[in-house]
Amino acid sequence: MKKLLKTLLLTLTITAILAPFSTVEARRSRRSSSSDSKTWGVGVNLGEPMGFNTRFYFLDHLAGDLTLGYGFEEEGFIIQPSLLFRLNGILDYNGGDFTVVPYFGTGFKTGVAKNDKAVGAMRFPVGVAWQLSDGEFEIGVELAPGFEFSPESEFDMTGGLQLRYFFF
Repeated sequence: MKKLLKTLLLTLTITAILAPFSTVEARRSRRSSSSDSKTWGVGVNLGEPMGFNTRFYFLDHLAGDLTLGYGFEEEGFIIQPSLLFRLNGILDYNGGDFTVVPYFGTGFKTGVAKNDKAVGAMRFPVGVAWQLSDGEFEIGVELAPGFEFSPESEFDMTGGLQLRYFFF
């Protein structure tokens, strides 16, 4: 488990260091041939947890995702950062006015549950994002099986319907 956490931390650190050096053209090409495609979006996650969601596309195939909200199972505040790998150009579908792109990734879940107990879990999101060709609106469906190690060890499932509007 420690090795997995170290690998995740190393991956996130390298991504954070390299992200500023990614070209604007590479970021823009992730959605369509439109030169005004956006890379940062905010919206909501309707599921587990229920709350605010933001996604930033670092590169053509790489995105960071963060969900902050209320976890119904934990009955408390949950923070879920994830690193996502998009399969565009591999398994995507371009319908002209929209694009459907599957993705997978890794992340963790942390927060405070009822009775002030700390929550900790590894998660492995798998999903699909439906994007309008103008690159401003995205609808996603995500399921993320995982392993909760705090407050007790057990299987954990998160995910939901995500709606995002892209500003920049």
